[in-house]
Amino acid sequence: MPRYLDDLDRCEPQKAVEVLQAIKLLLDFDTFIICLGIDARIITRAVEKHYAELLGPAGTSGYEYLDKIVQIPFRIPEPTLDEVKIFITQQLGEPKPVGRDLQPFELSQEKFNQASIEIGNSAITSESEMKSSMPDALVPFTYEELQAFHSFARFLRPNPRHLKRLVNVYRLVRTLAKYKNESLILNNPDITICWLVMSGQWPYTTYAILYYFEEMQERKEEGKLADFPERDPLIYLFQKVSFQITQDQDALSKQRRLDYDPDLLRMLLQSQEGRLSWKSLEVIRQYTVNFNPAVGVELKMELPVKFLDDD
Repeated sequence: MPRYLDDLDRCEPQKAVEVLQAIKLLLDFDTFIICLGIDARIITRAVEKHYAELLGPAGTSGYEYLDKIVQIPFRIPEPTLDEVKIFITQQLGEPKPVGRDLQPFELSQEKFNQASIEIGNSAITSESEMKSSMPDALVPFTYEELQAFHSFARFLRPNPRHLKRLVNVYRLVRTLAKYKNESLILNNPDITICWLVMSGQWPYTTYAILYYFEEMQERKEEGKLADFPERDPLIYLFQKVSFQITQDQDALSKQRRLDYDPDLLRMLLQSQEGRLSWKSLEVIRQYTVNFNPAVGVELKMELPVKFLDDD
């Protein structure tokens, strides 16, 4: 009798330990096979907190406690780059390139029915009419957008939930941009996706970059800065803030805790995809989306860097 328990690490610590205690009792029966899907780091901390007076003096850890319950532990391997691209393609609805033998607009029956309900217009007779009448959030992704996502696949965290959020956030940003008639966003999916990847995976560094950029804008308006440097804005700003962050242990600690792999960010900024100008940075900064609201709370009122007078 197999039983599956997923996301146990999302329970309250006390509840998670209680579930483990119940599982331990069930394991005495040969008829039970239990599969656990957990983040061992979270669960072991919950166990150590609950049994602090026992585990500590005994010199044992939460991992040893789990080891007595979990008989066959294994880790799900990280997906390969090709698997990440396949997953993204599925999330985007597998858009096809426009060609002689391919329809530029394909919609499943389920989405067609959903769109019909939203539109509430039975007079639509063609795919083009239906597409133009659909709510923006239901308009299918294009092949160009798929290609843009694929170009950044090697920089993405290979986590399914993270990838789903990225796609959903992009859909939201695209909808807002259409409402505002923002051509930069609508016509440049590579720029938009690059920025969303940055703000989602490196929130602390992106926050520092935007702070420094705003300081430059303010000095330019005051006449204290003649013009922006003739350099790639993101690379320039990254170099400015990175130097200061490495000199501040508190800022460096927060960066390491909140941001993804810093080497991957350097590679992203050096890539040819999604290159920004200073003018486009002014526009796209309005579409900065942080996947984790807790990060925003932690960064609030923070001054991670200072403007350097040599600019």
